[in-house]
Amino acid sequence: MSWAPILVACIGCLALKLLGTFMPIRLVDHPVVQRYVPYLPVALLTSLTMSSTLSPGRPWHTDSRVVGVVVGAVALWRKWPFLAVLLLAAASAGVAHVWWH
Repeated sequence: MSWAPILVACIGCLALKLLGTFMPIRLVDHPVVQRYVPYLPVALLTSLTMSSTLSPGRPWHTDSRVVGVVVGAVALWRKWPFLAVLLLAAASAGVAHVWWH
């Protein structure tokens, strides 16, 4: 295994993080950015869960992760705090996993 791809990925992540410190404050404080930033963690977790659950090449079946995403989406729609959304989604996915298996 070559360390080169790992080092390139590390340097790229560091560069991306440092790039964030050079963002103009007017861009960061823009009302549109401020409105949608709180939804980014939920969107990222949802996309990662759905891509691993419904990826091509795997037979589709109702997975406990889908239940967690749906419950989390409803809690987010109801404007619950992010921690409550996360805990509720995780708990419902866990219950669904135990119930179906």
